[in-house]
Amino acid sequence: VRMVEHQRRDYAGAARATEVMALLAPGDPMHVRDLGYYRLAARDLPAAIRCLEAYLEQAPGAPDGDRVRDHLAMIRENLPPQAP
Repeated sequence: VRMVEHQRRDYAGAARATEVMALLAPGDPMHVRDLGYYRLAARDLPAAIRCLEAYLEQAPGAPDGDRVRDHLAMIRENLPPQAP
């Protein structure tokens, strides 16, 4: 289902499918990472940040950790300013 949604560019739908996958395999941080990137593609920046940060916490030695940290920095730079 996730790949179908991805191919249709329905990133919110792909995120929902990934959430189900994460529930079915709760110990697999890759689903959390993928969910973060689907949230990013769906333009839900706060949720993307939460997921990608959770991924780094769950997989501190991940081989793609540096790349994910770089992506997090770029996402944070593009967040709109918070209201006081």
